[in-house]
Amino acid sequence: MTQGSLSGVGVLVTRPDGQAEGLCRRIRAEGGLPETLPTIAIEPSGDACERFMTDIGIHRFGAAIFVSANAVANAVPLLLASGPLSPDLAVIAVGPGTARALREFGLPQVIVPDDGADSEAVLRLPVLSSGQRRRVVIFSGEGGRTFLQDTLRDRGAEVDVVSCYRRALPPTIPAAARSRILEGTIHAVTCTSSEGLRNLYGGMLSADLAERLRRVLHVVSHPRIAQTARECGATDIVLADAGDDAIVETLLARLGSVPARSDLSRAQ
Repeated sequence: MTQGSLSGVGVLVTRPDGQAEGLCRRIRAEGGLPETLPTIAIEPSGDACERFMTDIGIHRFGAAIFVSANAVANAVPLLLASGPLSPDLAVIAVGPGTARALREFGLPQVIVPDDGADSEAVLRLPVLSSGQRRRVVIFSGEGGRTFLQDTLRDRGAEVDVVSCYRRALPPTIPAAARSRILEGTIHAVTCTSSEGLRNLYGGMLSADLAERLRRVLHVVSHPRIAQTARECGATDIVLADAGDDAIVETLLARLGSVPARSDLSRAQ
């Protein structure tokens, strides 16, 4: 490998279908060899968004929080179908990927935390401080943490949660990913979801494939995901900041002949 490149490094990208290409492109640009293995399948969640627009409407809210790019993809087209959003509406993204998805729909005034990419970081935003936004709608998937809505309600906000998609276990593993794990040409796994990791090791991989994959580097995007990786038996875990660039920088630091940074100690 050349200094600072990922030449010859195989990276397993576990994002859902349609959400991996940006990271794969960045890995290829550094000479790496990405392989996709979606560990979560995204499915529509009934007609919750349609009913929200019919029965309530976005105009009643002071803030709209989108927890993921999936929430954006499933909710924003319906919101915009009735006209442009009010300039007074605070449009909030949990992380940079979600913010990018919102901007791709033509919403330039997106508020995104600059000190994290989770519910805790969103709650630190000044725009959501006590009393500023009395009614908030959260667009999310079914299930998951309730910390965000619970805390906002404790602060006195009226909160509606619209579950606009569901996460499911993918039915199969792509043949190319299976072959590369067996061949030993996967040197790292990128993991941006605890649920995806549990799917990967708890139902998708055979015992043989799981044992092989546990031994490679796992690049994760949150301390909770690092904990899940440990519970799944991964032995080499490094914590990256949110976003494709940060993930690739971490891969370069560990596998691109660049001295390792202190991220590993953060995950352990």
